[in-house]
Amino acid sequence: MLEITKDDHSFTIAVNGHPILQHHKDSPCCLIGIGSGNFSMKHGMFKIKEKIEKKMPLIDFHLSNSNNMDSINNQVLIELFSKDGVQLTLELVEEDGLVEIHPTVKDEKINRLWLNLSATSDEAIYGCGEQYSEVNLRGEKVPLWCQEQGVGRGDPLWFTFLANIYKNAGGNRFTTYYPQPTFLSSNNYFCHVKTSSYAIFNFTKKSSHELYFWDVPQKISIGKSSTATETMGNLSSYLGKQPLLPNWVYEGVILSIQGGSEVISQKLEKCEQFGLKVVGVWSQDWSGTRQTSFGKQVFWDWIYDSSLYPELPNFIQKLNKKGIRFLGYINTFLALEGDLYQEASEKGYLVTKPSGEEYHVTITTFPAAIIDLTNKEAVNWLKKTIKKNMVDVGLDGWMADFGEYLPTDAILSSGISAESYHNQFPVDWAKLNDDVNEKEGNNKNLVFFTRAGYSHTSSYSPLVWAGDQLVGWSLHDGLASVIPAGISLGVCAIHNFHSDIGGYTTLSRFKRSKELFMRWAELAAFTMVMRTHEGSRP
Repeated sequence: MLEITKDDHSFTIAVNGHPILQHHKDSPCCLIGIGSGNFSMKHGMFKIKEKIEKKMPLIDFHLSNSNNMDSINNQVLIELFSKDGVQLTLELVEEDGLVEIHPTVKDEKINRLWLNLSATSDEAIYGCGEQYSEVNLRGEKVPLWCQEQGVGRGDPLWFTFLANIYKNAGGNRFTTYYPQPTFLSSNNYFCHVKTSSYAIFNFTKKSSHELYFWDVPQKISIGKSSTATETMGNLSSYLGKQPLLPNWVYEGVILSIQGGSEVISQKLEKCEQFGLKVVGVWSQDWSGTRQTSFGKQVFWDWIYDSSLYPELPNFIQKLNKKGIRFLGYINTFLALEGDLYQEASEKGYLVTKPSGEEYHVTITTFPAAIIDLTNKEAVNWLKKTIKKNMVDVGLDGWMADFGEYLPTDAILSSGISAESYHNQFPVDWAKLNDDVNEKEGNNKNLVFFTRAGYSHTSSYSPLVWAGDQLVGWSLHDGLASVIPAGISLGVCAIHNFHSDIGGYTTLSRFKRSKELFMRWAELAAFTMVMRTHEGSRP
């Protein structure tokens, strides 16, 4: 039940004895405003600027369903007013310890909300998606926007500085592929917000957590329990638990091997000689390669390369007889030189610019087109492509890469604002891949793994990996960063988590050592899946 305490100047709303909203005319629980944002993207990293036109504290209030000074209800309506009479309404409904707050405004110009939730100075805060640098976020200000993680992210500082100068790719302690407006408190409650807008969760204040949104969210959910275990379980159920992994992934290692059928056969023979239990071969170059200044990269046309992998279906069958699965790679882009791009372009399945031209973005050194995931025909076309070119060929899984690169000024076929849809894009990408699995009758052998995500990705992605770490010991972008990443994602209902054994990004002085690889393998033994990666420069 909601416990309400109020007087002429203030009110407190609590659930199960825990205050969630505390308002005083000198310290209002909500502010609203009008603002505009500017997003500039380069290589998947965003520079975000804002101009606030108006910011209004909501000082006066009126509570409905609470006639007495102190009362207990399962529903309450709070009307908050600025000095100018601009109104925000909060409808609170409680059931079994879960409080849902529905904010609404009458003025359509209002597109900013600051919500102050009650806090204690000694509580710890966990979550906010995948956080690589901090586990306890108390005392931090966390932006929530899906983008590239960054290279270096402040450790070492000189390397991050150079990466920012040359490519705007250095990142910082809070840039992440997988943000999420969700946190869990050591005071045994969780908070999840239904929104896809840019947001900043400010945990630096002593007595409140300031949640700032570039919209008026649809809903804020707060669940209060009596123990940490119960709180975590309730949050996982609320967000959606991950699909089950196939049993075969637990029985050995998935090896990343590139270079074609002959190279795979030769390396598997060596593994057999040394008694290494290999359950899968992950060949990200199954669709071909291109060489760039960044390294060896996949050719993004999702048809198997017959020169590298002649008669791939037959080769996969031979692997399967040895108990080895074959996995590939796919992402949300199409190479401009590929056949699939030509087809998608002719059918209007690609994201466009305001001018009507196709929106080609540069990933590392080359441009690519983005498939419009709000276009139902495009989504069905891509599902059929995955079915025909991957599943029917014999692949038992794939890396479903990217999801962070949707420009905010793009035009989408659904008419939705690209800025509003940006954080939702990776969720729909995970759902698309999961739908392929569903169409296959929940094939017990199929597994795909994603890196980008947002709210409810956990309902669709059976496996998440930590993304592209440096092949080094960096606290914010190396081996050490995988640990807080896994813990923070675990809070947000992602329990099937792993990383590239040995790291990925090989640049400048960062080259993989034998000790690093061995230590990373030791860490991977404590995650759900062991999978190697040859890195950006094998």
